[in-house]
Amino acid sequence: MTDKKQIDVLRQAHLVKVYNTMLTIVKQMLDDGVDAEMLASTLVAQGLRLYRGVLDQKGFDDAIESVVNNAKSLSIKPLFEEKPKEQPKEDTVN
Repeated sequence: MTDKKQIDVLRQAHLVKVYNTMLTIVKQMLDDGVDAEMLASTLVAQGLRLYRGVLDQKGFDDAIESVVNNAKSLSIKPLFEEKPKEQPKEDTVN
């Protein structure tokens, strides 16, 4: 196994750990009654701010283009099979 391949495997394992940790937090917040749309918009806004802080302009543009293309191609699946309980809607800043 090459060093690059080993790094890719380790990075993938770390990605799965981060994903599962965040999924646990999201599920708990939904169980606590946080509005799903408010939570989603906050996660997207924070993700964009993270990308903006760690990527150069081309990398940022490429990341956004990838997200949009994946959304348009329907490769993004719902997080849960059943929709979370709907909370009363309020205006949000996101």
